[in-house]
Amino acid sequence: ISLVQSKGRARAVDSQCYAIIGKGTPQELQELQNEEKNCLVCDVIEKHLPSKSDWYTKLDPIQISILETVERDERLATEQKKQNNIVDVKLLCGTCETLACHGSEIFHYGSHYVALSDGIKEKYTCKAHEKPFIRETTQIKNRIHCKECDQRWGIENYLPQQGKTYPCLSCDKFNFIIKGERHLFKKWKAVTFSVPELNC
Repeated sequence: ISLVQSKGRARAVDSQCYAIIGKGTPQELQELQNEEKNCLVCDVIEKHLPSKSDWYTKLDPIQISILETVERDERLATEQKKQNNIVDVKLLCGTCETLACHGSEIFHYGSHYVALSDGIKEKYTCKAHEKPFIRETTQIKNRIHCKECDQRWGIENYLPQQGKTYPCLSCDKFNFIIKGERHLFKKWKAVTFSVPELNC
């Protein structure tokens, strides 16, 4: 995949892609192996799809099918979010199942999902972030961990302009209880309820 992606950067007609690596290094061996595999793939394509027109004729329906599947899944996800009310949601620690907060206390802020609850701050401890991120508008210095089991929950985001610190939660560290049923989500965009925007 990385081989195809790197060559895709040379998009102009008659453009070339160069790999600068040391002679006799593992990277050189890997590059040679990748090139050999690439040649085999090209041979197979030429054998089974002798012309570009045949290639596009077979490729277009596949792409259309994938696009239709994605659009259908997005529609279903939207409908499901309308059915689930955020007030019916609870977030439990993914390890010890301590109640972290309620869904009604979760808000979307920028690229983060924050918990606006004084109660949650009593349920986690802070540990210094190994790679602190400090800018004029935001400062991330700490990770937050469950006070009961030390499971990592996310980060603390300090906003100097507001003088406020928000706990930003990692979706995959929690069990979501929705209408009494347990759910797991890897990313916030996959949750089956609508999260309101935080208006500061």
